[in-house]
Amino acid sequence: EDYPIQHLNCLNIQETFRFPLNMFTVQEYVKEYVDYVLIPNGMIKDRVEKLAQDIYSNYRNEKQLSCVIILDGADLYFNDLLNCMRRLISFDKSQLQLSFDYVKVSQHIDDHSPIEQKLPNLKTENITGKNVLIVEDIYDRGHSMQKVLKIFGDLQPKSLKVSVLLHKKNPENLGYNWKADFIGFAIPDRFVIGYYMDYNKLFREIPHLCVLNQNGIEKFKVQPRKYSKNLEESPKKEEKSIQTKVISNNSNSG
Repeated sequence: EDYPIQHLNCLNIQETFRFPLNMFTVQEYVKEYVDYVLIPNGMIKDRVEKLAQDIYSNYRNEKQLSCVIILDGADLYFNDLLNCMRRLISFDKSQLQLSFDYVKVSQHIDDHSPIEQKLPNLKTENITGKNVLIVEDIYDRGHSMQKVLKIFGDLQPKSLKVSVLLHKKNPENLGYNWKADFIGFAIPDRFVIGYYMDYNKLFREIPHLCVLNQNGIEKFKVQPRKYSKNLEESPKKEEKSIQTKVISNNSNSG
C-alpha cells in the first residue's frame, strides 16, 4: 500500500482483508447492496475495549474528562467505549469524573463529506479549561476534523485529544499530516456502513462494518429536486421549500 501507516498506532486493515457475507449474520435485504464484511462486530468490540483501556490509562490521574461525541455516526462507538471505561473506573476505584455532550456537525450526502461545520449546541462551559476528548466515527478527507479542531482549540481547553474508530487511508487527508490520539483501525479508501454508520440515513442497523457496493450507492443516492411549474408562478415560495428540504437532508451523521 502507498498510504503511510507507520505513524498510526492502530490495526491496519488491508485491501485484501475482507469476509464473505454468508459467513456472518447480515440482514437479508441489505445483501445486494454490500460487497463484503470489512470488520466483524466482534473484532470491533474487542478493539473498542482496548481503546477504552488506553484512554483510561491516559486520564486515570485526572479529576475529569469531557467527552464530545460527533453525531450521529459515533454514537454506538461511544456507547461501547463508555461502558468499557465505566467498568475500568469502577474496578480501579478511580476519582475520574466523566461528562459527555453530543454535537452535530453535519451529514454526509451520498459519498461526500459534510460541506459545513456548525456546533450550535456545544456547551462551552464543558470545554474551556477542561480535559476534552472528541469522539468521532471516521477520519476521512480531513476537512471536517480540521475545522472542528479549530473550533475547540479556540475555546482553550486544558487538553484536547481525539479518538476515531476508523482512520481511512484516503490520500486526500495526507496533506493535513494529522492523526487522532486514539485510533481503532486504519481502513482502505472505501465507503463503509454498519455499526451505526450510514449512507443517507440507511444501513445503520448492520452489526458489522461493511463496504457499500456501487448498486447501493446508486440506488439510495439523494435525488436532486426537480423544478416544477410552480417555480415560475411563485419563485419565492418554491425557493423556501427547496431550502427546507436541503436542511432536512443534511441533518444527521458523522
